[in-house]
Amino acid sequence: MNLEKMKMEARKRMKILGIHEPTIAQFVEEGKISFSGKSYLGANYWINEERKKAIEIIEKENNILVYYAIEQKYMGDITMLYLFYISPYEEDWEMDYQSIVENYQYTYGLNETDPFLSEFGEIKFKNMFGGLVKQ
Repeated sequence: MNLEKMKMEARKRMKILGIHEPTIAQFVEEGKISFSGKSYLGANYWINEERKKAIEIIEKENNILVYYAIEQKYMGDITMLYLFYISPYEEDWEMDYQSIVENYQYTYGLNETDPFLSEFGEIKFKNMFGGLVKQ
């Protein structure tokens, strides 16, 4: 799959998701991945270098393009980073759009506390002030 085509698909999805326009531009023009979460009231922050390296490994292993993330903290000092991504399979993109409209998305749940427990799965989310939060 063409990386540029995947990046343009990510741009379309970010617009549909209602993500803050400068955040979209930073991803498209500079490749910066942002994250948000309830504790940030929907504000978008750039992924740090440690997270960026982990995401690059996940992208390479799964042939995906990560374009956004939601951070969620749980009891027991567990931190999850839910990665929104573009699959290389264009035939799945229409189904992804339908899920987005219903505020659901298939993500990669990166368990930062115990990476062995990371997995693909569906989450429910909502837009909050131009960022996304998990419901």
